[in-house]
Amino acid sequence: MRLSNHNNLAKKLHAYLKVVAMIKGEPQSKTVDAQKLLKNSKDNTIIVPFLYDKIPEIGPIKVGDLFFACVSADELNPPEGTECEHRVTQHTFHTHNIVAR
Repeated sequence: MRLSNHNNLAKKLHAYLKVVAMIKGEPQSKTVDAQKLLKNSKDNTIIVPFLYDKIPEIGPIKVGDLFFACVSADELNPPEGTECEHRVTQHTFHTHNIVAR
């Protein structure tokens, strides 16, 4: 998951971001230090990788499955709060990128 800073969020984020992603009913979450990751970023983009089994408990991931990702932090309120994006799986053979701003 890529978190892009197109709205100057870097100046607001002084703590941690909660990042959640899900595909095929299998959620994962991580808490990341936004400032630390932004300092190491060349383009104000935070990359948070999630790794999923190709065959979760509910069945294999296939073309057409929905996946989504959300990012949330107290510093984003108001008005942003929590940002979520979703996509439809177009392939099952490599990385999917999703951007939450």
